[in-house]
Amino acid sequence: GDRSHGDRQQSRVALQQTDRLQVAARLKALENLLMNVTRPPTLVTICRSVKDGYTPRPTWAFIETRLLHVLRTVAVHWQRSLQVVFDPQLWGGSA
Repeated sequence: GDRSHGDRQQSRVALQQTDRLQVAARLKALENLLMNVTRPPTLVTICRSVKDGYTPRPTWAFIETRLLHVLRTVAVHWQRSLQVVFDPQLWGGSA
Protein backbone atom coordinates (compact mmCIF):
# COMPACT_ATOMS: atom_id res chain seq x y z
CA GLY A 1 0.00 0.00 0.00
CA ASP A 2 0.87 3.64 0.03
CA ARG A 3 -0.34 6.78 1.70
CA SER A 4 -1.63 8.49 -1.40
CA HIS A 5 -4.16 11.30 -1.32
CA GLY A 6 -6.82 8.76 -2.34
CA ASP A 7 -6.41 6.97 0.98
CA ARG A 8 -8.60 9.26 3.08
CA GLN A 9 -8.37 7.14 6.23
CA GLN A 10 -4.61 6.67 5.84
CA SER A 11 -5.12 2.99 6.49
CA ARG A 12 -2.58 1.74 3.98
CA VAL A 13 0.88 0.74 5.11
CA ALA A 14 3.86 2.51 3.58
CA LEU A 15 6.00 0.22 1.44
CA GLN A 16 9.50 -0.53 2.66
CA GLN A 17 12.14 -2.72 1.08
CA THR A 18 13.89 -4.70 3.80
CA ASP A 19 16.74 -7.07 3.03
CA ARG A 20 17.68 -10.20 4.95
CA LEU A 21 20.56 -8.49 6.76
CA GLN A 22 18.18 -5.89 8.18
CA VAL A 23 15.75 -8.62 9.24
CA ALA A 24 18.54 -10.61 10.88
CA ALA A 25 19.73 -7.51 12.77
CA ARG A 26 16.24 -6.76 14.05
CA LEU A 27 15.71 -10.36 15.11
CA LYS A 28 19.02 -10.31 16.98
CA ALA A 29 17.91 -7.14 18.77
CA LEU A 30 14.62 -8.87 19.67
CA GLU A 31 16.52 -11.91 20.96
CA ASN A 32 18.75 -9.67 23.12
CA LEU A 33 15.69 -7.89 24.48
CA LEU A 34 13.87 -11.13 25.33
CA MET A 35 16.98 -12.63 26.94
CA ASN A 36 17.20 -9.67 29.30
CA VAL A 37 13.61 -9.10 30.39
CA THR A 38 12.84 -9.74 34.04
CA ARG A 39 9.97 -12.11 33.24
CA PRO A 40 9.67 -14.28 30.15
CA PRO A 41 6.58 -13.84 27.98
CA THR A 42 3.89 -16.46 28.40
CA LEU A 43 2.27 -15.90 25.00
CA VAL A 44 3.59 -14.59 21.71
CA THR A 45 1.33 -13.96 18.72
CA ILE A 46 2.87 -13.62 15.28
CA CYS A 47 1.09 -12.05 12.34
CA ARG A 48 2.43 -12.53 8.82
CA SER A 49 0.69 -9.52 7.26
CA VAL A 50 1.49 -10.84 3.79
CA LYS A 51 -1.94 -10.42 2.25
CA ASP A 52 -2.02 -6.69 3.03
CA GLY A 53 1.48 -6.23 1.61
CA TYR A 54 3.22 -5.25 4.85
CA THR A 55 5.46 -8.32 4.80
CA PRO A 56 6.94 -8.96 1.34
CA ARG A 57 5.90 -12.32 -0.09
CA PRO A 58 9.46 -13.28 -1.07
CA THR A 59 10.69 -12.91 2.54
CA TRP A 60 7.83 -13.97 4.82
CA ALA A 61 9.05 -17.57 5.19
CA PHE A 62 12.60 -16.38 5.97
CA ILE A 63 11.31 -13.93 8.58
CA GLU A 64 8.98 -16.46 10.19
CA THR A 65 11.55 -19.26 10.28
CA ARG A 66 14.19 -17.01 11.85
CA LEU A 67 11.69 -15.54 14.32
CA LEU A 68 10.65 -19.01 15.47
CA HIS A 69 14.34 -19.88 15.89
CA VAL A 70 14.80 -16.80 18.10
CA LEU A 71 11.77 -17.76 20.19
CA ARG A 72 13.06 -21.32 20.60
CA THR A 73 16.46 -19.99 21.70
CA VAL A 74 14.81 -17.69 24.22
CA ALA A 75 12.59 -20.51 25.50
CA VAL A 76 15.69 -22.65 26.18
CA HIS A 77 17.33 -19.71 27.96
CA TRP A 78 14.27 -19.30 30.19
CA GLN A 79 13.97 -23.09 30.63
CA ARG A 80 10.51 -23.03 29.12
CA SER A 81 8.83 -25.13 26.49
CA LEU A 82 7.63 -23.55 23.27
CA GLN A 83 4.39 -24.66 21.71
CA VAL A 84 3.84 -23.39 18.17
CA VAL A 85 0.29 -23.48 16.84
CA PHE A 86 -0.70 -22.44 13.33
CA ASP A 87 -4.24 -21.48 12.44
CA PRO A 88 -5.60 -24.18 10.10
CA GLN A 89 -6.84 -21.43 7.73
CA LEU A 90 -3.46 -19.65 7.66
CA TRP A 91 -2.39 -18.32 4.26
CA GLY A 92 0.66 -20.24 3.09
CA GLY A 93 0.40 -22.94 5.78
CA SER A 94 3.13 -23.45 8.36
CA ALA A 95 6.61 -22.21 7.45
